[in-house]
Amino acid sequence: MSADSAAVVRKLAKRPLLSRLFPSGRQPLKLVAVPRDHVQGDRQRGEAILAGRYLLGGEMISINELDFASLGTQGPTAEQLQGFSWLRDLAAAASREKGARVAEALAGRWLLSHGTRVDEAWRPDLWGERILYWTAYAPYILSSRDAGYRSRARLSE
Repeated sequence: MSADSAAVVRKLAKRPLLSRLFPSGRQPLKLVAVPRDHVQGDRQRGEAILAGRYLLGGEMISINELDFASLGTQGPTAEQLQGFSWLRDLAAAASREKGARVAEALAGRWLLSHGTRVDEAWRPDLWGERILYWTAYAPYILSSRDAGYRSRARLSE
């Protein structure tokens, strides 16, 4: 092996594989592309979310009082809130500018409750659903300029 080749191998070995895939320095919190959700959300439920209420069947939860830690993961309402499928309904009722305030507030509360520990909210089906909705509705949850929120929402470092 030549001296130049050995130097390249040493340089590559100093950084973990995933970090080599991203340029060095602070990267913006954004996606290059957003997958399209081909299912239309429920506009009425989205309007209720904007008004501070989450409605599913006969159950109503005040969004201002929503605590993701005590919500649990069992039952249709808990699963939809923990899985973030409500983003589809919010998008049906509000522009990104209007809906982002609500979506970021809820995503921020979810991250504070579940973002640093593994619990039932990380159940594989909820995790998969959350990733689907977080990517499809990324403009609603990644618009904030708040440094604390952005650092909690970072998917890679």
